[in-house]
Amino acid sequence: MYFHELAVITEDRPVETREMLLGFLYAGGPVFHRTPMAQELRAWLADESPESVAELDAAAEILYDVYLGALWRWIPDSNPTPGAFLRQLDVAIGLVIRGLADAFAGDRDDGDDRSVV
Repeated sequence: MYFHELAVITEDRPVETREMLLGFLYAGGPVFHRTPMAQELRAWLADESPESVAELDAAAEILYDVYLGALWRWIPDSNPTPGAFLRQLDVAIGLVIRGLADAFAGDRDDGDDRSVV
């Protein structure tokens, strides 16, 4: 899967990944220079599910946020355990995708989107 392969690359090149992320942060990236990842994810999701535009946008942003959150938590570890980032990201993305699949399938307890807030 897409995120699994990104995690493999991240773990194979930790120095470069840290340098790129810290440069991205220093340049105001998360605020002023967003990557196209969320848009790419939205396009992929649109091919997979005919949900509303608002739901597709939210799903893409959630996946993007989970990926970036895992990266930011991994960055401080100067000597990470091999495979740790890969496992963390696989678990987190898997949870989100299962939740999104249930939501897109309409598997809500009471049909009210606000029930999870």
